[in-house]
Amino acid sequence: MRIRQIFLVLAAVLAYISCSKKEQEGNLNPINLSSQVKSLKSGAGANVDKTTNDNITDAPMGVFGIYNNISFETQKGSNVFPTSEAQMVSYDSAQSKWVYSPVQNWQINRFYRFRAFHPYGGAAINLQSSDADDMIIGYSVAAGSEDLLVAFKEVEATIEAIRQPVNFDFVHALSGLKFEIAFKNIADIEDDYSDYLENFYLTGLAGTGTLHYTHEEGTLLTPKMIWYALSYDTDSKFYEWSADNGSSGKQFYKAGQKSPTMVFDGNDNMVYAVPQTRKANLQPTVVYFKTQAGGNSYQSVTLPDVDWKPGKIYVYSLLVNKSDIDIVLTIKDWSELQSNVNIYL
Repeated sequence: MRIRQIFLVLAAVLAYISCSKKEQEGNLNPINLSSQVKSLKSGAGANVDKTTNDNITDAPMGVFGIYNNISFETQKGSNVFPTSEAQMVSYDSAQSKWVYSPVQNWQINRFYRFRAFHPYGGAAINLQSSDADDMIIGYSVAAGSEDLLVAFKEVEATIEAIRQPVNFDFVHALSGLKFEIAFKNIADIEDDYSDYLENFYLTGLAGTGTLHYTHEEGTLLTPKMIWYALSYDTDSKFYEWSADNGSSGKQFYKAGQKSPTMVFDGNDNMVYAVPQTRKANLQPTVVYFKTQAGGNSYQSVTLPDVDWKPGKIYVYSLLVNKSDIDIVLTIKDWSELQSNVNIYL
C-alpha cells in the first residue's frame, strides 16, 4: 500500500511539472503580430505620404495592449508593455522584422486586447491620453501629410492561438480628396481648346480634428471611430497648389478629347482631410482657381454639401465652361492594400 501511495504522489508531481513546463513554454512565446492595410468597408498638401505595402516599414507604429484572466469584456487588466504609453515598434531592415525592447511574451490562457496606430510620431499626428480601449489622436493638415491608420484585435492566448500572428487589419482613419479639371464637352468649346491651371486652393473647412478610436457602447470588442472636427476656417487657404516658377502650369483640355487633368501631385493625386460633417450654420467649402487665360482673375465653385467620412475618397471633377462651372462628385471606398508584415513583440 505504501508503495502505491508513493507511486501516486510521484505521478502527481510529474503531472504538475509537466503542466508547469507547458505554461512556461507558453509564456516564453513572443507575441507575433501581422499587419495589413485594408479599406474601411463600413463606411490626402499636394504630396501626401500614402501608406502602402512598400513603405509601411518606413515609419514606426504605436501599439497599446491589455490582458486579464477573466474575459474579453473585463475592462481592467495588466498592460502588455512595460509602459502606459504607446509602445513604439520600428522595422529593422537588417533583421527584416519589426522590433522593440524589451520583448514581451504571451501569458497563457489570458484574454488580450490590442489597439494600434500608424505612423508613430508623424508631424500631423498628436497622440493624446490613450489606452488599449480608447485612443485619442489629434490631426492637423497644416502640420503634416501623413496617412493615419488604426486597428483593433482581441486574442485569447491559448496554446494554438499563440502559434499564430495577431493579424491587425489597419483601416484608413482619414478622408481622401482628389480634384480633376477639364472643359465641358459641349459644342461651344472647340475640340482642341485648352488652358493652363496656375493656382488652386480651398477655403471653408476644418483643418484640424480629434479622433476617438473607441468601441461601441456595451461592448469592448466592436471598434468605433468618432471624429470631432475643430477650428472651422473660412480665411485660410487649404491644399494650395501653384505652378512652379517659369512653368505655364498644368494644361487641361476638353472632356472627351483627353483625360481630365489631376490638380494634386504625388501619390494618387490625393490630399488627406479630417472627416467632418456639414452643418447648416457653417459656410460652404469653396474651390478657387486661376488659369492662364483668366489672367489674375480667380474662378470659384462651391463643393456639394456632403459629409466627409473616414475611409472614403471624394473625387471632385470640375467641368469648366467659358461662363460657368459644373462640379461632379464621385465617392469611392479606399482601395485595399495588403502589407502582411510580421511584427515580433
